[in-house]
Amino acid sequence: MKISSLQQFTLVMLILSLITGCGQSTSPSITASVNLGSDKTSLARTADAPESSTKIAALTESVKPNVQFVNPVSPELAAEGWIALFDGTSLYGWEPQGPAEWKVVDGTIVTDAGDKGFLASYVPYKDYELYYEFKANADTNSGVFIRSAQYPKDPASDCYEVNIASVQPQGFFTGSIVAREKTSQVFQLGDWMKMTIKAVGKQITVKVNDVETLNWTAPDDQFLPEGYINLQRNSGTIAFRNIRVKPIHTEQLDDGKTLKGWHVVPGSKGEFKVSDEHTILVTGGRGFLETDSKYENFVIQFQAKTNAENLNSGLFFRLDEDPAKTLSNGYEYQLHNGKKDGNPLTPLDHGTGGIFKRISARQVVAEDKTWMTCTLVASGPKFQSWVNGYPVVAWTDTRPAHKNPREGLRLEAGPFSLQAHDPTTNVEFRKFELTKLK
Repeated sequence: MKISSLQQFTLVMLILSLITGCGQSTSPSITASVNLGSDKTSLARTADAPESSTKIAALTESVKPNVQFVNPVSPELAAEGWIALFDGTSLYGWEPQGPAEWKVVDGTIVTDAGDKGFLASYVPYKDYELYYEFKANADTNSGVFIRSAQYPKDPASDCYEVNIASVQPQGFFTGSIVAREKTSQVFQLGDWMKMTIKAVGKQITVKVNDVETLNWTAPDDQFLPEGYINLQRNSGTIAFRNIRVKPIHTEQLDDGKTLKGWHVVPGSKGEFKVSDEHTILVTGGRGFLETDSKYENFVIQFQAKTNAENLNSGLFFRLDEDPAKTLSNGYEYQLHNGKKDGNPLTPLDHGTGGIFKRISARQVVAEDKTWMTCTLVASGPKFQSWVNGYPVVAWTDTRPAHKNPREGLRLEAGPFSLQAHDPTTNVEFRKFELTKLK
């Protein structure tokens, strides 16, 4: 029986009331059973938004991973920079575009009903390697869109559509880029298959089951530098799993030998130096180490290690530079692995990957005294973060504009800053890699 959008919303509110009454987090199985249908609400919470405006997003944000969660990205892949776009249990970090229906079933994202539509990544990407596995019926027509508009209208102009279809009137079969480049390979659908897409500048390569289907250089008039990653429902049934992306960076912010490109904010009490292990060692505090350059929209990855329990530090970004150089006012990617009562679902102080004072990480993923890989994407008012490849925050800043992001939305570029929080600070950083977004 098909239920209306109003009935869907009523069901969601009923579930929310049960959650609130019990004082417990929703389990991933509830997420899987909620049919998003044509609701285009973002699957992430916006700051200070009225309850009525968050709708299904409020439910999704309340969904916490199990305490014994399984990270879909292995430690080895996380250290290489891979991040999960699908956490394996929910649609967290995706935004439905159009009336297609999406659900999570047995660790897969499935679409088998509804009209045409997309499931769009929360933030855009530029250069990267994308890996995913898919299973489609023989009559399915689907695809994965890269460097795409959130809701693409024309595969010849506003996206690159890497097709999944064994029957296609124009001959753009699985592994082709629709309206742009065909492959001579023909794959029979029905079993689980894997696809790798690598996009670097104008060069795009596609592999299906490790077989290269095309290596295409976009002409100048067809070049799309960045955009969203979209899963498509056109017709038939398709399932996706193990969706992950590895950003390919163009800028290194540290050289492991000096603090070139950085400066200590005058008046800082903390100490910043390059250690014998070629890391940036931050001790003491309070104080800040800032980059000389400013950044607006970006994908940044770095590794950090807290050398004692429950230490507090962070990476500040889009700073409003204080003329007196006594403060570091910016958004803050928090570094704090403390847990309330030892529960990873309840961070002590927003948790590593949380945006300090704005939104907490939904899971404490990392441990103190161990290297962790941190990822942050900032695109306009939208922010997404990962820890060890696991998505912990997807958030849109809806506050009124303000030059100081502690007080409101800031879109202007600013330096990065490493924080020496207090006299107990003892944190190391390394491998700052960055790609600028438009």
